[in-house]
Amino acid sequence: MTDELIERFRREAEANGTTVEVLSRDDLRARVRDLVGGRAALVDPIPLLQGVDLPAPPADPWDAEIGVSEAFVGAAESGTVVLPQRPDAPRRTSLLVNTHVVLLAREALLPTYQDAVDATAALRPRPIGVQFVSGHSRSGDIESAMIHGMHGPAELIVLVHP
Repeated sequence: MTDELIERFRREAEANGTTVEVLSRDDLRARVRDLVGGRAALVDPIPLLQGVDLPAPPADPWDAEIGVSEAFVGAAESGTVVLPQRPDAPRRTSLLVNTHVVLLAREALLPTYQDAVDATAALRPRPIGVQFVSGHSRSGDIESAMIHGMHGPAELIVLVHP
């Protein structure tokens, strides 16, 4: 069932403009290191990334080019990732950057959007905020011209891992 969920998640997320990669633990760590490179980065504290050589965050978060977060859960039917806000995982990591990388554990992938909402509602203590992200930032003006990155990242990359 998990492989079916991953494929459905990938299909729906990619339809929303998201890049999805399924990686092993070691490949994930290397991929994050490669994606961040020498760019100014905001990286939430993620246990899986401990020991990965990543640059220190910029003095001014507005200077960051890339952010790395960890999803609480994902919804396969919509290609959505859920990002609860915590003091050590502020929204700026996913909103101030041009590229947002989200780590999503396979076991955190749920079949439906409603499953993701229910799992999030059951969190205790309740987070101070929650983002349900179903693709990169996009906005249409009155003439229906689509603009990417207007109110958040122009690129969303989800790395699914064991």
